[in-house]
Amino acid sequence: QVADGCTAEPARSEPVRDRLRRIDYQECRAGSTLVLWEIEDGEHNWPQAVRFPAPGGATRSVAEEILGFFADHIRE
Repeated sequence: QVADGCTAEPARSEPVRDRLRRIDYQECRAGSTLVLWEIEDGEHNWPQAVRFPAPGGATRSVAEEILGFFADHIRE
């Protein structure tokens, strides 16, 4: 949050109750976007079993979520 100069209170949601939380920081320097995903009981390894919500009610893997984020935030 501080590194990107985000000034607004983050928007918080819990797409998968008691398992997956999303924190969106807004109003960041140079229009940057900062998203933090918290995985309840996550460990320091690749979360293979975790599925992230996707548009249209589908789900996607961690890799698909990362690629989707970058696809939505192409630097010009």
